[in-house]
Formats: sequence, structure tokens, C-alpha cells
Amino acid sequence: PLLNLRKNNYPLVLIDRILPEFEKPSVVVDNRKGAFDAVSLLLKSGQKKIAMLTIGPSHLSSVNERVAGYKEALVHAGIKVDPKLIKEITFENIRDEVYKVMHELLSPVVGAEAVFTANNHIAVAVMEAMRRMGKRIPKDLALVSFDDVDLFRLCDPPVTAVAQPTEAIGEEAVKLLLEMLENKTGKAVERQIVLQTELVVRESSLKS
Repeated sequence: PLLNLRKNNYPLVLIDRILPEFEKPSVVVDNRKGAFDAVSLLLKSGQKKIAMLTIGPSHLSSVNERVAGYKEALVHAGIKVDPKLIKEITFENIRDEVYKVMHELLSPVVGAEAVFTANNHIAVAVMEAMRRMGKRIPKDLALVSFDDVDLFRLCDPPVTAVAQPTEAIGEEAVKLLLEMLENKTGKAVERQIVLQTELVVRESSLKS
């Protein structure tokens, strides 16, 4: 459907992701750097065994970039990437899958010290699973999430998260659309705008 819209010169801008056959025009954030900064914070705080809970479907460009940033941070710190610490959660069953995965990650065999989640939905499920298991954040497991939400400021402890510039994303997308409309032909603007994220540090990542 997207290719048909573009073929017929309908003004169209992708937000938050890119597709191999339809990369531009688009407005995205630097997911890779955002993830790199988040995991680097955990590493600097002393955590070395850091798990990542990603989200399916795995073909999403934004998710893949976050996984790449996670791996890059570990390699940069001289830590080998352990596939057993990367878990994909399906969007339809986040709560139950996260609860099951957390038992595995916190087992003596795996012994995860921290977890980086690909989005806020998974982070909330992690907090719920930890409470059900009688575990505490960050004492038993440090936590950082991609995608900040107001709820995280009110959690106990408040959650460290990668904030996306949502207003700027919308503004830039509208600018691209207007530029395409001004062409009168609706011809696509061959440009990709990449915005930077901000790491908001709170108590959940400060494991004592």
C-alpha cells in the first residue's frame, strides 16, 4: 500500500522507522546511539551482565537499531555479546512472556545484573514481574528503558529511560509534508531527518 501511494505521488512521510524499499522521506531518531548510551550507563555503573528484552516482529528498523546499539556498547567495553541475554518478546503477550523470561534471567545459571528494554511497555512488565517475584529494582536488577513516559517519574524507583523528542518528530514530519505539497506534484522529498535522543537518568539504573 505504501509503495502504491508513493507511485501515485501522494505526500507521505515515514515516522519512527524506515523500510528497505521506502527509506525516504522519513523522520527518525538515532535509535542506535540512544541504546548505546543507555547500556553504556549501566556498564559505567558497574553492571556487566546486561540483558536486553526486545520486541517482535524483529523486522522493525527501530528495534533492530536498538539491539545494534546494545551490542555495540558491550563490544566497546570489551564484553562479549551473549545471545542468551537477548530475549525477544511478542507484542501480543508481553506481560506473561516477560514474567517467564525474568525467572530465567535472574536464575543463578544466568545471573543478569541489569536489563535494557526496547520500549516502555516491556519495562512496565519487567517492574510488575519483579514485584511478583519479590525482587527489587535496582537492588536485585538495574533497569533502563527505551522511550520515556511520564509514568516513569512516578515509579518507585523512578525509571531511567531514553527520551525521544516526540514534538520535534511531529514538527519535522509536517515540514516535509508541506514541502512535498508545495511541489504541487506531491513528489517525494528525498531526505531523511535523524533526531537525537536524551538519556534521562533516574534511580532504577543506579544499582548499589
